[in-house]
Order: sequence, then structure tokens, then C-alpha cells
Amino acid sequence: MNGEDEFFLSDSVRVYLKSEKNKLEELVVLAKSKDVSNEIGIMKKMGDFPPFTMLVYENFLGWSNFHRKDESIILTLTDYSDKMFEAWVDCSFSFNKSPIRIIKKMSSFEEFYRRINLRTSFDWVEYDYKTQVMRENMKKTCSVKKYLDLNLSYSPEKEVYSLTDFQDGVRVNLLMINEDKNGPEGKRLFSCEGNQEMYSLSLGAVEEMILSRNPDAIIVREPFFCCSGSIIKIPSCVQNVFLKAYLEKLGLKMPEKGESRIDLISPN
Repeated sequence: MNGEDEFFLSDSVRVYLKSEKNKLEELVVLAKSKDVSNEIGIMKKMGDFPPFTMLVYENFLGWSNFHRKDESIILTLTDYSDKMFEAWVDCSFSFNKSPIRIIKKMSSFEEFYRRINLRTSFDWVEYDYKTQVMRENMKKTCSVKKYLDLNLSYSPEKEVYSLTDFQDGVRVNLLMINEDKNGPEGKRLFSCEGNQEMYSLSLGAVEEMILSRNPDAIIVREPFFCCSGSIIKIPSCVQNVFLKAYLEKLGLKMPEKGESRIDLISPN
């Protein structure tokens, strides 16, 4: 059956189930299986590192968080697509700033490798098969930032299009840098704002459409739900990466805090 369910597996383990493919009963069986209980025991022994664990099954994805303070575990099980797998990896990197312990629970190594490669194909993400840990290589930066660093020459561009695969189409964010010149004396106030549109087209077709309107447009594809906060040290959707790259071209430093409107003292 479809839908959602929630129950306590034990006094310290809460389970959330979510199914869109008539698999809820199978998820209940999996949650109560010896396989899952074994992994819960391992998580408790490992402690706080790494704080997130993914169980990658043939048809199901498990996502768990161990809370050291009260010794409790929250486990989510769902049926999933490649997009779901990518999004959950991205959320862990972006919002939790943590590595992930990703465990193979599949009969086909080739299929598991394909799924892992959805993220490790980017050169700043690594997976160690021995330790089962996926992490970011902090010596490398995400491709969106590298692209903006290379393509925003002085004077920097004030607009950029960011494209993301979304459901059955493409989400387009037109991001624009605004400067408020009416701010306090000695300060310059910048913000990055945007308009969002959806298109039922391929990424390539959307890029062609944008370039037909603006041949000089800067277009970036979001390889992650968002690049990781652990790389640029602020809440880090492409909007913030773009604002940071823009300010660096002006010789201004981005404060390490996530505000949509940021006070910057001009060096001049």
C-alpha cells in the first residue's frame, strides 16, 4: 500500500516509512528485520562518526541519524529513484556538513557502483569502499564555483542562470546581484535575488532557448541539490556561490553567515 507510517522499533529507535510504489508492507518487514537491527547496533558502537548512515538496498533506501545525547536513532526507509538517492546525499553534505556511511545491501555490485557514481563522478566527492564512507575532498571545489570563478571576469557579470533537473522538466533560476547604494555610510549592501521558472524540456533545449535570447548568458548546471556548506562555509545554494564569486571579483570578502542580504564594508 502507498502512504506513510511511523512507529518505535524500540525505546530508542523511531522508524519513518514512506512509499509511493505500494511497498509500505515490505518496508515494515525490512524495518523489523535482523539486517536492520544489526546495522543499528553498529551505529551505536561507532558513535558520532559518521553521524549519518545510508543503507542502499535493491529497491529501498535507508537513512539513519544517531543522536549521542539521548542515545536515540531515527531511521527512515523509502522506495527510491536515482534522484532520491542523489538528493539525500546532497542534503547530508549541505545541511549536516558530514560524511556518510553508505552500505551496500545489493546483490549487484555493478548496480551499486552505478548509484554511488551518481555522486563520486564529481571530482570533489570520494567513496572509500573499505571504510564505506563517502565524503567531500576539501582540497577541491565544486564545479559550479570553479565555473563562476573562471567566467566572472572584472567587472563581474550581475546575472547567471542556474539549471536543475526537476521532476519531468527543468527548473531555471535567473539569479541577479543587486547593490543597495542607500546603505549606512562606509558600507555597501549586496543581495542575490532571483526569478524561477519551470520548463517541460530537456536541459539542452532549455540552454538553447536561453542562449537564443541572450547569446552571452552565463549558464550553470547544479550538479548538487546545493554545493556543500562545508566547502564555502555558508548555507550554499548556487545563489550564495554566485554572490561569493561576484564579491571576490570586487575584492570584497563574504561573511561566514547565511543571510540573504549581507553588509559588506568596502576596502575603498
